[in-house]
Amino acid sequence: STGLHSVFNSYQMNTKQTKKERKQQRKQNNKQVIERNKATKAIINAAYTVEDQLASFKPFTKYTMQGLDLEIKYYPVSKVTSDLFNWAFNLTKTNMQEMYEQTWGWKDSSKKTEMSESDALYLFAFERESKQAVAFAHFRFIYEDNKNTEVLYLYEIQVEATYQGKGIGKFFMMILELIGSKNEMKWLLLTVFKENTRAMEFYTKKLKYSIDETSPSVVDLPDDEDHEILSKPLRSMKKNT
Repeated sequence: STGLHSVFNSYQMNTKQTKKERKQQRKQNNKQVIERNKATKAIINAAYTVEDQLASFKPFTKYTMQGLDLEIKYYPVSKVTSDLFNWAFNLTKTNMQEMYEQTWGWKDSSKKTEMSESDALYLFAFERESKQAVAFAHFRFIYEDNKNTEVLYLYEIQVEATYQGKGIGKFFMMILELIGSKNEMKWLLLTVFKENTRAMEFYTKKLKYSIDETSPSVVDLPDDEDHEILSKPLRSMKKNT
């Protein structure tokens, strides 16, 4: 009887201790999540304070391959002129409206809103002589909930029809990977329509992007099976001290 009593007391003490430990663990976990969120927010905020994302990559401000002579410039959306914005929107509509209508649906106002949101960032390629824009990339620095980390998210790359197939998209991707790494982003993510086989091949075969673990086909979301999320891990450029 005494033996049973002592075992019961010991069990009660262990249960209390376990509850206390669990509570402490939860508290510790919450503290770590808060600290991580603060660190992530600081990394993203720091990325957005960079005045010119190309300042560290001067060799990438010109593109002279395949007979082209282009200047590459970086603009936060607040510095994009209305004429340049309208050109970018119209190019996107020309290139993508048909594909959108077969999947998500196309609405001018929705696309304009997305492209003009305050955290939108842009790379533009201009003909050096005529100053005419011929291609652009729209990207952002975000915290990706599903990956619990900071990423550079590429919204789109659009190239004028007569300039396609000349390496501009690949050049933009090289720049974006450098920008992501420089700003301590852990991944570069992008969304591609499955039926856009040319883009899928470009990213997966040429640039070695993989279908991400958060992509609809991986997490089995039948309602979203018209697109894939592709990703590539980025290397930090921070020097070890």
